[in-house]
Amino acid sequence: MRPLTSFQAALLGSPSGYSTHPRVWVRDGAGAWRNLQTLLGFDWVLGVRVNEKLDAPVAEAEVSLLRSGSAGQRLSLSPLVVHSLVNTSAAGSFAPLLVEGTYFRVELGLAPLATVPKAEDYFEVFRGRIDEADAGPEELRIAGRDLGGLLQDTTIEVEREYGNDTAGVAVQSIIQALLNDNGMASFGLMTPVDPMSQRGRYVQQVEPVLDAARALAQQIGWDCRMRWQSSVSGYALTLAAPDRLQVEVDWSYGPDEYGSLDSVTRQLADIRTDVEVIYSDRYDLDASGVPKRKKVTASNPTARSQVGRRWMQVMEDASSNINTAAEAQRLADAAIADLSVSPLTVTLTVDPHPGLELADLVLVQPDGVRLDMPQRLAVQELEHQCATDGTARMQLVLRGQPSTSVREWLERDSRPGIAPSAPFTGPAAPQQVRATPTVNGFVVTWTPAVSGPAWDEYEVHASRTPGFLPSQETFQSRGKTTRVPLSELRPGATYYCRVVGRDAKGNLGAPSSEVSVTTGYVTPATLQPGVAFGESPPNPDFEAHSFEELPPDAWTMGTGLWGAHAQVTADAYTGARAIRLVANGTRLDSQAMIARPGDRYSVDALTKATQLGTALSVQLVWYDGAFNVLGMATTTRVMAANSWERLTGFHNAPAGTRYVQVRLVANVTQGAPWVYVDSVRLERIGGLVEPWTAIRTGQISDLENGWTAWDPSWPLGYYRNSDNEVSMRGLLRPGTVGYVTAYRFPSGSRPSSARIFTVPTSHGLGLAQLQPDGALQVYSVSAGTGWVGFDTVRFRAEQ
Repeated sequence: MRPLTSFQAALLGSPSGYSTHPRVWVRDGAGAWRNLQTLLGFDWVLGVRVNEKLDAPVAEAEVSLLRSGSAGQRLSLSPLVVHSLVNTSAAGSFAPLLVEGTYFRVELGLAPLATVPKAEDYFEVFRGRIDEADAGPEELRIAGRDLGGLLQDTTIEVEREYGNDTAGVAVQSIIQALLNDNGMASFGLMTPVDPMSQRGRYVQQVEPVLDAARALAQQIGWDCRMRWQSSVSGYALTLAAPDRLQVEVDWSYGPDEYGSLDSVTRQLADIRTDVEVIYSDRYDLDASGVPKRKKVTASNPTARSQVGRRWMQVMEDASSNINTAAEAQRLADAAIADLSVSPLTVTLTVDPHPGLELADLVLVQPDGVRLDMPQRLAVQELEHQCATDGTARMQLVLRGQPSTSVREWLERDSRPGIAPSAPFTGPAAPQQVRATPTVNGFVVTWTPAVSGPAWDEYEVHASRTPGFLPSQETFQSRGKTTRVPLSELRPGATYYCRVVGRDAKGNLGAPSSEVSVTTGYVTPATLQPGVAFGESPPNPDFEAHSFEELPPDAWTMGTGLWGAHAQVTADAYTGARAIRLVANGTRLDSQAMIARPGDRYSVDALTKATQLGTALSVQLVWYDGAFNVLGMATTTRVMAANSWERLTGFHNAPAGTRYVQVRLVANVTQGAPWVYVDSVRLERIGGLVEPWTAIRTGQISDLENGWTAWDPSWPLGYYRNSDNEVSMRGLLRPGTVGYVTAYRFPSGSRPSSARIFTVPTSHGLGLAQLQPDGALQVYSVSAGTGWVGFDTVRFRAEQ
């Protein structure tokens, strides 16, 4: 409990009563704290509500305010009213006072009835930031979390290593390092008592900073939250343990103070009489150097005799920092201390006591109606509700001894793959489970059971082994839907899947029946129309290697064992990887590729051997449409030692070919040396040839000025190749000779400037020129020339 002055203690215990007055402060954009009771001469505060509970990592506050003063828009707290004086800075600019992220604090002052508190009689009961501002019709409401909310909103974005396996690092030092490394160094961790707990090396995963800090605290049964620290006269992030053995009460309430108790309940649901912690013992290793799995237990025989054996199991990962018998026993003892307490829960409403804190011990005097004996119970939750007229109340939820969060303990008993917190029964088994394959995964859908306890969420488990039982190793995903997609699984592998329901209390139900599914590959059907089957081996340089226990992607073993007779190696000719084969007949096969009968193919590979005289064969296997082998073409090279050499072959696809496969065979060689292979290529030789464009010479002729065809056996035309080079062919009988056009090339097959050519004739050589407009002119031939040839007319088409 927070310290009280003698006046405050006397006032809180006064039989005549006292009044409680809220005061709210807001920090403006200039960093100054503004009192909303006196802001611009008005009291804006209508009431406040502050709630704290052990089951929530942060406190929450809600403040009700007048939205507008008597001056209307000129005096409004609404953050969207630009002309309000409240939202105007000293420089005259728009600076709304109540916006998300603004810091505010709530104080409660105590005073005798009909008086107002003195400044020193105010308790700060909340400090945090605004999460929401709601400008309603009459009232404006702001709500926010304490400063721990800032740590909730700050995510650890980079995974880092903490702790030390040799000497260990104090848990409080690790929490402070987490704060410093993630921009929260302004939070100085307070540790009133050294927990004497050292952490080994671990990798901190991506999660909110507060979750990471609280997880470290929970490992030793402690709590980490914002608490009032008198030494700094303010709230500080505090690592502390509840005084589980506390006997002296912090405060007491009798019937005159609480009137009628709100509720007096006893429930069995959260009681645990026996706790088992399973951990990996870092000091006791098996023959392979792996820590042995062990367990420790803690129990409360008195509680067991009252309610029966109620068992709980906490299973720590192999990587957990709970890795010694002492740490595990400390965790078990803390759990049994918090969970085996009296099942009695009392809720009462009294006048506010600003000094009470979570886990304080309160004595509830009997009322003779629902209680006839005093009860010492710890504060699990408290909520202040106060109005500015002095009317106020505080609701307390009391239970057991001082402890940490019961809910968080029970969540540790409800992790994926961990036994349910029996003897409760979870939801019945899901029905109509279906698994639809996707690329590298599958989608699971199901229907909830029509009877039994209501489900809150489902777990999906998958294994490569049929008939498996759901466990932590098979857990894949958890969610509150009846459809879960799974990804990043092995493509083309068969998985077995089961779904397990969980109720709101964390109890697992019966698993569903098992369904099987084979994950898909990326295929042309997946990506059409952007991708089609290739004509060269996929992954020809062996760079894609998704699974170490298998050959590179798109390659399979034909003869031999992967890892023994064939391996990936960094001794490569190109890229980062090649493969090597033992020269004892080891064979590696590519995926089949599309091929066409009659086409000619070249095969090319880089290879070397560790022994002179070793041979590698590259085989092309031709298949028909039903994948029947039509034939095989082999290229073999005998190699020198330890130098990369090129292996090249040329082969024609036989009739009926639909597919071709590349096989790499390391021929049997004495001594079984290694053969290295890289950069395997298969290419079709030659391409489509553009046909000749005919120049018409008949009744409809493309020739001009009397020029005619010489003979049909010398056809006239031109051809343009892929490099835009134009070649002409054929013989013409001369017409008009000179600077007149014999033929005009069409647009797209013309030079950018005039060209002059020497042309053969029946009487020696002649001269011709080609103009940029495509006009071909023969201007010099010998007298009596019978024909002119145009096979020497070649130029680059540029327009």
